[in-house]
Amino acid sequence: MKKIYLITFFLLNIGCDKDKSNNKICDCNNKINPIEVVNVEGVINFNEDIQEWYVSVHKENTYDMMQLFIFCNIEDSYKTVNKKVLFSGTSFDLATKINAPAGSDYTCMDISFMSDIP
Repeated sequence: MKKIYLITFFLLNIGCDKDKSNNKICDCNNKINPIEVVNVEGVINFNEDIQEWYVSVHKENTYDMMQLFIFCNIEDSYKTVNKKVLFSGTSFDLATKINAPAGSDYTCMDISFMSDIP
């Protein structure tokens, strides 16, 4: 009987670990406070801590503030650190609060258009 409990416990823990690996930072099916973003230039990067691709954009009318958009959808061909891109889509609030570097803010981004900037 203990073996059955141990197997059940083990299987439940695997399921929980699987859920933990699925990042819940952006709820791309329930966009909170959506804002359309059109033809914005940015640089693609990867955040090791949260294991997510994002694009950083200099905030207009500031000296050194950055907006960091975490992608809901990004094609593999754009998953390159320091790739300059032009993009459009819908930006919306994070589903889970995360810490951002000083001078920057994270939001989510559902991309509708993206192209390379030479």
